[in-house]
Amino acid sequence: MFTKNILFLSILLTVVSCSSELKKGSENIMHDFDKLWDYNKPAETEQKFREILGQSKRRDNSEYELELKTQIARALGLQQKYDESHALLDQVEIALKPKYQLARIRYLLERGRTFNSSGKKELSIPVFLEAWELGLEAKADFFAVDAAHM
Repeated sequence: MFTKNILFLSILLTVVSCSSELKKGSENIMHDFDKLWDYNKPAETEQKFREILGQSKRRDNSEYELELKTQIARALGLQQKYDESHALLDQVEIALKPKYQLARIRYLLERGRTFNSSGKKELSIPVFLEAWELGLEAKADFFAVDAAHM
């Protein structure tokens, strides 16, 4: 048991120490809306994201919109509105195209978070695993680490 705890702690420390560096290196895949997150105020963050979504619909930027919707779903989950979060993620899932790798990874992360937060941890694990594998495949290290952390 002691060895497992040491191993877990070393992995956790590696993830934590690497995450800020990965985020810096991932700036090219992070969007403007990612900077607006206030995890202590998910309702306000949701509103900001919905305003941006309304503006982005004037342009043809489907993957961007899908990624933004995943973050709205995350904000809903943080407000314990799990059914609304899953419903929005269902819409994202239907619209995903094979070329939208980052949108798919973010979709999987938020689906997993919604399952996990709503007490369905057993459903979240395979979803996080898929997000992690796709993150590695796409060289989206920030998101791969996020999935591994979850």
